[in-house]
Amino acid sequence: MNQITDDILKGASNNKKKVVRTTAQLPIFRDSSNLLFLLMKRMYHVPGKMVRTLDTAIHHADEINTAIAMANEFRGEERSYYLGVAIANIHVLNNMLASFQIIGVASKKEKVEDVVERGKSKAPCGFSKNEVKDMKKLTLRILAQAVGWRDSVSRQGHTAQLKEGRSEEHTSEL
Repeated sequence: MNQITDDILKGASNNKKKVVRTTAQLPIFRDSSNLLFLLMKRMYHVPGKMVRTLDTAIHHADEINTAIAMANEFRGEERSYYLGVAIANIHVLNNMLASFQIIGVASKKEKVEDVVERGKSKAPCGFSKNEVKDMKKLTLRILAQAVGWRDSVSRQGHTAQLKEGRSEEHTSEL
């Protein structure tokens, strides 16, 4: 019988790590795209006085997507810069979502079906309680990924320099 050895598994794992992902395949980009979709989906249920506010939230979500795509295209300082732009927009959007809850734009009902009935909204913005929670979870997940990515970019080569410095110290002592 054919057996999969540890060497084959290690080789497959290394090959998988070497494959470059497209922007659309990045988990952070998929999450930010889902966030943008959730915001855009509510555009039909927003009364006229809330259109501008939701439009601003959509703009920030779009900026997050753009910054992540740009970060994936660049390396080094440029990547770190675009990830910083994404992080700033995430904070702004998270504050907007919290404001939606505080001022009562989001419904207190759990399901979207309870909020939106036959195309007409029972809540000022058509957001259900769960929908806002889902969007906030997405923003926090995107934030964690962006911060981790930015930190890994800013530390590139840092550990290698530390190891080289230690090895030089040990050789000079001997």
